[in-house]
Amino acid sequence: MIRAALALACLSVAACSSSGTEVGGTDAAIVPDPFADAGASGAYGDRASACARVTAAMNAKAAELGCSLSPAPECPAYVDRIEAAAALTGRCIEYDLGTVATCEKRVAAYTQCSDFSARPCSLSVRESKSGTNCADAGADAPTEGG
Repeated sequence: MIRAALALACLSVAACSSSGTEVGGTDAAIVPDPFADAGASGAYGDRASACARVTAAMNAKAAELGCSLSPAPECPAYVDRIEAAAALTGRCIEYDLGTVATCEKRVAAYTQCSDFSARPCSLSVRESKSGTNCADAGADAPTEGG
């Protein structure tokens, strides 16, 4: 079983279409991160659901803040990049549901566009216990044998 915690900062770059307001200034760096613990629960779910939840949270917050994310988070490309970074391409992958929920909370707490890259989520992933049978891994999962 392969597990990896991946920072999503390398997967998206944020740029604001408006200037935004810096919250906390230079003192913000010393404020403890309430989401530092990725929230791993040990309960795993399929990649399609994890992707839908994380990208929905990111896209909603980006729209709220007036940010432009590049590349725009969309499924399955978003999780494909995570899995490629973990050398898990072509395998059936499961996402820790606790880290997905923590990511949703982290993104909801963003106050400026730079937070997407400065305070990225981490997701814990593993190869599915079902091996190459991806029937339970979501509609966008690789098919058996390829």
